[in-house]
Amino acid sequence: MDSGRRRDTVKPRICVSAFVILVCLSPWAGGETYSVLPDGTGDYVTIQDAIDASASGDTILLADGTFQGEGNRHISFRGKGIVLRSVSDNPELCIVDCDREGRGFRFDSGETRDAVLRGITITNASYDGLGGGIACRYGSSPTIAMCILTDNQATRGAGLYCGEESAPWIVDCRIAGNRTEMFPTPGTGAGMLCVASEPLLERCIVENNAPGGAVGGIYCSASSVALRECIIRGNLDVGIGCFSSSSLNIDRCTLTGNKWGAIDCYGSSATITSSIIAVNWSPLFSAGVACRNGSSITMRNTVIWGNCGRDYLDQIEVEEGSTVELECCLVDSACMGGEGTIAFIGEQVYSDPLFCDPPPCEEDPTTEGVFSIADISPCLPEYNPCGVLIGWTSVGCSLPPATQDTSWGRLKAAFRNGPED
Repeated sequence: MDSGRRRDTVKPRICVSAFVILVCLSPWAGGETYSVLPDGTGDYVTIQDAIDASASGDTILLADGTFQGEGNRHISFRGKGIVLRSVSDNPELCIVDCDREGRGFRFDSGETRDAVLRGITITNASYDGLGGGIACRYGSSPTIAMCILTDNQATRGAGLYCGEESAPWIVDCRIAGNRTEMFPTPGTGAGMLCVASEPLLERCIVENNAPGGAVGGIYCSASSVALRECIIRGNLDVGIGCFSSSSLNIDRCTLTGNKWGAIDCYGSSATITSSIIAVNWSPLFSAGVACRNGSSITMRNTVIWGNCGRDYLDQIEVEEGSTVELECCLVDSACMGGEGTIAFIGEQVYSDPLFCDPPPCEEDPTTEGVFSIADISPCLPEYNPCGVLIGWTSVGCSLPPATQDTSWGRLKAAFRNGPED
């Protein structure tokens, strides 16, 4: 029954803007297009009403504004391959405000990549369980694109929860300022919690998240998690934590300013390629990379520099029974070690990467800093023995060339002999 349908309006065929042209050219085109407005006008009164009436292949366009109330929170896609997106494609203009009365969205009916949530902010969710802003469960694998998940709360996974064989694709999203609870049990994964899942994050920012328990950024348990061109910064209690035989794949990412460390790998494995791990703080385990409890980490073309908190092993710490392999990395050699094994493949670089404007390494988490590199940085292929770019940022500033050591005798000799031909 279409109880949510506004029968006093005519459903428009929206096919006029550049945004809709993109929709028409997308692989999801071909179905019906419905509109929902914050004041309840449009084709359906609420977002959930529109989803319930739609079929796979349909598109639901949300007008700019703030959606609140029943039917505009704890929203389910019902397993349908539909596109739900803001008409402006700007998440700062289209907001789902949960009023601290439930979760934002849930994907728990086997949704595939054809289930698309795009260009929306989810905020003020409060959920006594797993996943405040969004929960992906039971094999669901939606596409979540250009969304902002901020100021959400949950027992665990306040921003986003992935569990039970789910494999969402999360692209161009910002997960920021989310909080897990301390009571009745310490909450984990304030930004994102992954349990027995395989999420892929591309070009995402995870920042300023704070847990009531462990790991502010991304908590992985028995999961295979991939990050590409992501920024993990300013989180309280570890940027990324991998536990219970998880597998982490990081490619061209930046992890900076996280309190209690950038990466904690415990009984798990990780591959880190062309990334930057800098100015993270921890007084307990290594502020850069902690490899513990039989873990194995491979790092290639990666910068590990300027992390602090202990005055020793600040960059890399390897516990007994664990292994770290470095291939063409830039690292402070005086601040790595432990009872485990560190293997060096080829030559490494042990000098300042010359970031353009890094912040000081301090206890408080920070999102500040510019991590592009100077034009004479040893990260550049022409200035390191590997002949490859170390890290992934481009040149962003200029420095004068290094001066040559000299003496008064050398200066007098140069004056007597005159300039070289």
